[in-house]
Amino acid sequence: MRKSAVAVLLMSASVSVAAEGHDYPLSPMSFEKVALQDSFWLPRLKIQAESTVPHALKQTEKAVENLRRCGNVKRGQNYLS
Repeated sequence: MRKSAVAVLLMSASVSVAAEGHDYPLSPMSFEKVALQDSFWLPRLKIQAESTVPHALKQTEKAVENLRRCGNVKRGQNYLS
């Protein structure tokens, strides 16, 4: 059996064991209910939201424009429309 298959089996076994334990102190929570208030993750998430994500979206503008043009050509329109 390959190493990756063994790793998947071990991880799934450990998850099922953890889920069966009723004395486990943590329980699943919806992502929308999580509010970070620490000094490590909160500043990093703010930087990501304010600069990293907008920069990444700006980098994809040319590709999005090319996809729009391809869609126009496929619909029989002028590619610059």
